[in-house]
Amino acid sequence: MQGAALDLGLTGPLSDRFPVLGHVGGQYAMTRTNFSGGSAVTAAATSPSDRQLNDQAGVGVQSTFSPNFLLLAKAEQYRVRDASGGHARVQVASLSAVFSFGAVATSSRRAMMLAA
Repeated sequence: MQGAALDLGLTGPLSDRFPVLGHVGGQYAMTRTNFSGGSAVTAAATSPSDRQLNDQAGVGVQSTFSPNFLLLAKAEQYRVRDASGGHARVQVASLSAVFSFGAVATSSRRAMMLAA
């Protein structure tokens, strides 16, 4: 699968140290599937591909330990159409550590980092 995504991210204060995050958007993806096998497969296309705009969304929470260190926990869901015409939901859970070197991270800069 290859593609690109564009999201709209929002940040809301749960408390000073724990903002809640959300994003919705879309991703344009190209999927390719290769089949190999017996004679039943040869009647259909053996390398179908598909290009489509699909939706995606996610939520998360950030924990700020210091101005230069924060943890980010996110849950995201992507809708992907496979090359044989079906749709699947891909669910991703992630935990990220963000270290800022140099200047102290401001709240607007943190929001930009989290939307990426």
